[in-house]
Amino acid sequence: MPKFFIVDPSLRDERGHHFELSYRIGRLAARYGCEVHVLCNTAFCGQFSGLDAAIHPVFEFSNYEYADNEDDIRQDFALQLQDMLVKCGASSDDIVLCHTSDARIYDCALRYFEVHKASALPLHLATPYDEAVMPGNGPGNAVALTIGKLASVAAGCVFFWAETVPLANHLSARWNARVEPLLLPPKDEVTRASSKNSNDIIHLAYLGAAREEKGFHLLPDIVQRVLQDQRCDRACFFIQCSPQVVGYSPIVRAALDRLETLAGERVKLKKETLTSEDYDEIFFSSDGLLLLYDLEKYRHRGSGIAWDGATCGKVLITRQDTIAASFTTPKASVIAQDTEGWIEGIADLCLSPEKYQQAAQEQAAYLREISRQDLYLERLQSRREREVRSLQSPGAVVGKPMPLLASRLPEVT
Repeated sequence: MPKFFIVDPSLRDERGHHFELSYRIGRLAARYGCEVHVLCNTAFCGQFSGLDAAIHPVFEFSNYEYADNEDDIRQDFALQLQDMLVKCGASSDDIVLCHTSDARIYDCALRYFEVHKASALPLHLATPYDEAVMPGNGPGNAVALTIGKLASVAAGCVFFWAETVPLANHLSARWNARVEPLLLPPKDEVTRASSKNSNDIIHLAYLGAAREEKGFHLLPDIVQRVLQDQRCDRACFFIQCSPQVVGYSPIVRAALDRLETLAGERVKLKKETLTSEDYDEIFFSSDGLLLLYDLEKYRHRGSGIAWDGATCGKVLITRQDTIAASFTTPKASVIAQDTEGWIEGIADLCLSPEKYQQAAQEQAAYLREISRQDLYLERLQSRREREVRSLQSPGAVVGKPMPLLASRLPEVT
């Protein structure tokens, strides 16, 4: 039985992106016969219900906590990773995946190959970040230098991935490296949405921490305008407003104060972090997701919730030219540049929900097909062959790994 190692030093509890993605990938690997091992933070004390996996709390640092002893952290990572892989009987035929790599993870991986040289096992390093917003990236796009060193020191044994096609193409050019897309596998459960008509309530949700770059500060104006617009009298909101690890920024705090004055039957606020079960309940019962992303910070950066929404038939209410907009089409979502555009789109959604639902469901079926779970594993397992071929062909150009998602969808009229 092949082994599948998920390496995530920031996995500390059963909340958020790190747990959700580790759990989803672990279940996928187990479903296809892999022996799953999760290498996580020493603070992790949770469990993966329904997943037969060995949990190894080995790392004492998180991607989001920096210290003066960064060189010690890199050295510890190199030794702790190799020690655990040896204890688990890992071989070069197994998969070792870091699914949320940032500048520090790339630095740690470089030290791993420098320390262990020929005995180091191949690593798959996937990222949702572009270099402009990547945590830990130094001045002058320092991570590109690390990538160059990795490609030289670990040629044929390190594989770079990005969560989306646009991000993979962007990083390939910025890093002068082969970065392939590793599309997130869809949620196990297909959409629960039933047929909507103009008499039904339209449930709109903002999920995740209250963050300025995700447009939380734009919500008060939108919510207030929707409540006042007779065309939108069927719309209601669920807004998660739990703080980030660093708390609320002043602009987010001000937005939350305004939202609290609007809370009521049609506007529900949730300040506490949602459990995975509660999160899924809200996600699947929602018709539309509010993804009012900052253009610069989310032009290329991946978004798990946007991808989940698109693959589960949700209407994305998002900003033009962001990564979320690249997952969808105007027929299936509300894509605009400002509050006026979003209000008009929400009004149209409330008046003609069946039109949006039909397009969103057709789109979801297509996206789920091109990101099937078996394809996720197949791309990881076959990557070395593609890498070797590219190394043997100096003139090779990074190919088109996948069609550009929903842009190829036929329009739904």
